[in-house]
Amino acid sequence: MGADAGLAAGRPEDPPAGLAQAQSSEPDERREAFLARLRKENTELRRTLTLYEGAIRQLAIENEALRTGATVIPLQARPRRTSPPAS
Repeated sequence: MGADAGLAAGRPEDPPAGLAQAQSSEPDERREAFLARLRKENTELRRTLTLYEGAIRQLAIENEALRTGATVIPLQARPRRTSPPAS
């Protein structure tokens, strides 16, 4: 019994190329949609992080000013967006 005969025994033949491609295109589309959603979520999280960084920085400045007895001048609040930015 040769090495090739042992490998081929009990194993179905490879499907035709067109059939294999049709079967694999759906998982590829789902994978791409999943990756696109993750990229969008990552972008939104980075925007949120930037907002939090600014707020924390401002609070740290105000806290230091209050501890040293300096006058705290509140900065005008940034306008909030009512809808997410257009992508």
